[in-house]
Amino acid sequence: MISVICPMLNEMNFAEAWVYNVRRYADEIIVVDMGSTDGTLDVLKRHKIHLYQWPQQFAPYRWTEGDIRNWMIRQCTHKWIVNQDADELWGEDFFDSLDKLTASSRTFHRFTQLAFWHTPFTIRHRQFGHNQSWRRFYPAGRQLRMFRNNEIVYYSPTGNHATLGFFGLKGTWRLSASEHDIPFFHYHRILPTKEGGNRSEEWKASGIRLETYFGPHPVETEHYKWWR
Repeated sequence: MISVICPMLNEMNFAEAWVYNVRRYADEIIVVDMGSTDGTLDVLKRHKIHLYQWPQQFAPYRWTEGDIRNWMIRQCTHKWIVNQDADELWGEDFFDSLDKLTASSRTFHRFTQLAFWHTPFTIRHRQFGHNQSWRRFYPAGRQLRMFRNNEIVYYSPTGNHATLGFFGLKGTWRLSASEHDIPFFHYHRILPTKEGGNRSEEWKASGIRLETYFGPHPVETEHYKWWR
């Protein structure tokens, strides 16, 4: 019923928790590794997913994102596709709503993004200006994270954050989109930055204990402990 797509590059800090989260609902998991050198591949190879390695190695944010994501879409074999990035996790509200979501006649589903900044308890909302502080304790808007597997739905080929829509055209998702207050959790900056990251100057170390979504068995790395 559901395929999940995700390009990864040096995401070892998130990869283990991401896989366990995705396996709770996905019938097919498709990951393209863009040249990781930090152990991400070792983590991914321990799990039964469709893992591909791109023939060219990239630095962070130095690839044509739309082309990569469209290639992944073409590998999907299920009715629905979820684009869940490596630093994003779903909570129980999403899992409880899957029957309703997959029965929908809409083409796109948008969900409330809760983006955590520096600690699991601080939520960013939007940026006032370059290198300025973020408004906190507010949802960060709704984002497209689920869509029908349809040959006319794909990403625009340009830009770091490629646009999803009919024929890749920006804004056309509004023609058939359903809005949801169901949150997904974006842990973009609560862990030490990866080299070359686009906000590396904003990183701030913090203690982390994320224990809501994974049950009783701990997974540890040198940087943090995920509870899954």
